[in-house]
Amino acid sequence: SIQRSPKAWQTEGHREILDAAKKHDREKAARLMAGHLSATAFDVMELLEPGYEATRLRQTLEDVGARSPRRR
Repeated sequence: SIQRSPKAWQTEGHREILDAAKKHDREKAARLMAGHLSATAFDVMELLEPGYEATRLRQTLEDVGARSPRRR
């Protein structure tokens, strides 16, 4: 599983999150994690209900300064 592999931190976004955490930049690490984890949420929503507008999630990401994944 990539989550436990030694190369997991080399995948997209993981290195930036780890670097922010190592620098004790909590705000940046949290913002990056929110964007990264929400990508999975958007993928699941698209599988379960294609076209669903996750307005509240997108607003929350905007409120914390996280990037919202591109709409597909």
